Amino acid sequence: MPSAEEITAQGKAAFAKFDTNGDGGLDKDEAREFFRAAVEQHGGAFDEDKYQAAFVKMDTNGNGNISVEEAVAWLLSVAQAKGILE
Repeated sequence: MPSAEEITAQGKAAFAKFDTNGDGGLDKDEAREFFRAAVEQHGGAFDEDKYQAAFVKMDTNGNGNISVEEAVAWLLSVAQAKGILE
């Protein structure tokens, strides 16, 4: 099981990879690819409706952009909910 520190490090690396315009935030298209990668990494299949719901959960400040802190917090919450957090 990964630790919170490992998930945080992996999340930050993935965030940097998908922040293709380098503005420090993930827009809806960049966040979609971030979500797709996270789901597929754990053997799931991408679903647009689930992505739309996840985007709302990730975007805790409601500004339409996902910050690295929001992305990592979402990853940690999903890992905890699925019981895969050390």
